[in-house]
Amino acid sequence: METLQRNDLDHLYTLILVFIGVLFGNLVFDNLKFFLGDIVSVDTAIDIRTTIFKYVQELDFSFHAGKSTGALISAFKRGDNAFWEL
Repeated sequence: METLQRNDLDHLYTLILVFIGVLFGNLVFDNLKFFLGDIVSVDTAIDIRTTIFKYVQELDFSFHAGKSTGALISAFKRGDNAFWEL
């Protein structure tokens, strides 16, 4: 407050620049967090889907004879949606 009363605006400009720098750094790190999170989550989702499809394909015929295609697709969708809801 004393610097404003004396019209010494150099400190105020420095404080404003530091504040803008902190806001910019926050923006960069938030975007980096989302970008890296997307990379990890997409790779994980691909691994999970591949594992589940391999498992279902290796089940014996009696399992598939008792299930409809729609029921399997619905189960896959529920699992996939549950992963993305995390």
